[in-house]
Amino acid sequence: MRKALLRPLAAALAWAFCAILLPLILGAAFQALFGAWNVNAGTVARAPGWAQWLYAWHGSCVTLIAGTSLVLLCAAVFHVPVGRPALRDLRVGHLGLVIAVMLAALFTLTDSLRAAGRPRLSPALIPLGAILLVSVLGEELLTKGVFYSAIRDRWGRLRAAAASTLLSFLIGGGPGGTVISGINVALLGLLCCLLYERFGLWTTVLFRWGWSFATVLMLGQGGGAHAVLRLYGVSESLLTGGDAGFACGFMWTTILLALIAISLYKDKQKG
Repeated sequence: MRKALLRPLAAALAWAFCAILLPLILGAAFQALFGAWNVNAGTVARAPGWAQWLYAWHGSCVTLIAGTSLVLLCAAVFHVPVGRPALRDLRVGHLGLVIAVMLAALFTLTDSLRAAGRPRLSPALIPLGAILLVSVLGEELLTKGVFYSAIRDRWGRLRAAAASTLLSFLIGGGPGGTVISGINVALLGLLCCLLYERFGLWTTVLFRWGWSFATVLMLGQGGGAHAVLRLYGVSESLLTGGDAGFACGFMWTTILLALIAISLYKDKQKG
């Protein structure tokens, strides 16, 4: 039993290193570097162009390095095959993006949300989208490819889904949000377990990436500075999530429950 627990525990430690310790080390290194250059928010405008770029993008660089490290750890140390997305993964995985866009259309048409200013396309969306993909891939490799798979092989799918959902809840910041957002984080983790079991790794990666890309980088929820649009709440936020975003709204809860129910029904038909 101790051997069976070793792999999930090692996976949790790998995430703690890549997602907590490594960003702290890199962040401190960048701050020391900027301090030595005397580059800060007040002086960055007078710095050379490359220093301005590094100052503006160092947070994204830290995220990219941490995400890449997690992917490499899962692939090289835990021997989880990364593979590449197939057409089936795209057919199912794109639903995350589609749902977010449809919610935005529904809530703006009913005047529950409004757009601040006009849409704008930033070239930063491409690298930010790529960094987001690497981060999501690392998390899914860890929570599904390592953690879920190890527990499923020893104790079965039910316990594996429960443990992986709990890990996703903790990684996704569930304890630090509202009750509804915490429930949604857990439900998304459970749905991704079902998608992983039926379709594989890349379906869950693309579903989560599409949802995050649409809500953060397209709709400006969660502080997306380069977002195409920025939506804000103008009425009751229980359904929409208001300024906090769809992830804090009950409509997302309802959609997740419906997708989980459909997935369970399909699994029952199949098995």
